[in-house]
Amino acid sequence: MASFTAVFDACVLYPAHLRDLIMSVAMRDQFRAKWTVEIQKEWVNNLLENRPDLKVEQLQWTVEQMNKAVPDCLVENYEEIIDSLELFMSRGNDCTILNGRQKHCWIYSINRDRL
Repeated sequence: MASFTAVFDACVLYPAHLRDLIMSVAMRDQFRAKWTVEIQKEWVNNLLENRPDLKVEQLQWTVEQMNKAVPDCLVENYEEIIDSLELFMSRGNDCTILNGRQKHCWIYSINRDRL
């Protein structure tokens, strides 16, 4: 069983190669991959804006497959802790780390330009 949980932001799920890697590792139970419906909407909308050759139905299928492949992947009812999140580091496109100390919630956002 996976020993840690990672919440992936839209910038990490946006590139297909990272999304595929995350899914492959998560499906091998190396960690618990998490995201929100809002995160999914963000990467899908950005991809549709930047790739007019893609159709919303294609990406919706991808989202559905992701949600089926990773049990319990959707984070829900998190809105109440947003105000308790504390920003540790943010430098433009650099890594952002948020910590909700009371709830033990960690959110990492990785700069995709450096990958």
